[in-house]
Amino acid sequence: MVTRPISTPVLIEALGTLNVAAAEDWPQEVSKFGKAFREFIIRYAKNDQPPGETIVRGLGAFIAVPREINKKFNVMAAFRRRSDWARWIPKLNVAAAVDSEAIKRYLIGSDTRYLRYVMTEEANQLGTKPLWCWICEIDAMTDDWCRTCFLGHCGTEECAKGFNTHKCL
Repeated sequence: MVTRPISTPVLIEALGTLNVAAAEDWPQEVSKFGKAFREFIIRYAKNDQPPGETIVRGLGAFIAVPREINKKFNVMAAFRRRSDWARWIPKLNVAAAVDSEAIKRYLIGSDTRYLRYVMTEEANQLGTKPLWCWICEIDAMTDDWCRTCFLGHCGTEECAKGFNTHKCL
């Protein structure tokens, strides 16, 4: 806005980010990244796919999967309250993320245990917990959360039931 000018250092920093994005071809990298995640999801959720339905939507690294398939991966995702789709925005700084096997290790395999353990330890030290419900994505209101998977729930009867039936990684 004209009444709120942006300082020159901020503009220079923004221009620097744009120059790096162009030099490193971030749009192409994001496309590769999203393609690898889509292939991974389809491969590991193909038995859950209803005939003739798409189980992965989105563009680039913005990925959407049905809620029920999201639960299979024990991933906290973004939801709109009445939507049947979970939105994933994976970390883009994982160097091996274009490799489906690396994604498997990082998301549901051997590497995820350590990553989630670190998050749990940090939460315990800080006296915090997962911020939102793994089932419905509203604020996590209960102190009952999985210290193995770093997943919480809101405390409603339906979400508590779903949470208590999840399989730890």
